[in-house]
Amino acid sequence: MKKIVFVVMLYALLIAACKKEHSQTIDNKDEPQVSFDLDGEEVEISYDDGQANESSVYSFGGYAGNYFGISSLFKMNGKVNLEITFGTVLTQSTQLTEDVLVQLIAPGKRVYGSLGAFETHPDLKPGKVEIAYTDKKSVRWCSTQIKEETSGSGLEIKVIVDQPKSTFNIDKIEKTRLNNGKDSYRIKGNFDCFVYQINSKAKKKMKGKFIGLIPL
Repeated sequence: MKKIVFVVMLYALLIAACKKEHSQTIDNKDEPQVSFDLDGEEVEISYDDGQANESSVYSFGGYAGNYFGISSLFKMNGKVNLEITFGTVLTQSTQLTEDVLVQLIAPGKRVYGSLGAFETHPDLKPGKVEIAYTDKKSVRWCSTQIKEETSGSGLEIKVIVDQPKSTFNIDKIEKTRLNNGKDSYRIKGNFDCFVYQINSKAKKKMKGKFIGLIPL
């Protein structure tokens, strides 16, 4: 009888351990991360232990009101990083409110545009997205074609957006709380586009998915 009890208890412990391990795996899937295929090269940037990716806001004023956009930045060791920028929302508010943030990252499709990567100027139209990537050789790539030219008046930058049949989708957003107690939005999405080397005609196909955290 004792042997039977021991076996049942052992089985219960194994089941509990499996559930705990499964739960941890689900949690890890919600950690900030981005993974993509770049012309056959697999790249992955991930965070753990409650860490969050960086985010930043751009804003400027105009006659019609104030314009806002926001970026999620994913960094690896060294100089490798990928930045996803969402813009641009026009509002009468002088600060990025939660309502404006939700407008920027609301689920749905986005159109590629020029939103300030590598010293360019953001597009004023809403519903745009831009991807900027710096690889392990410090080569800069962007979903916008960017050409820098030096003239007598300084640095001039020309941009072209050429993304035929490319897609960018925000699948889901959810409000959460970071380990430091700050409220945040978790954003999940996927993308399929071309990235162009800065000051070059070279381009590569980029396809991937991401999870980012944007604090309020």
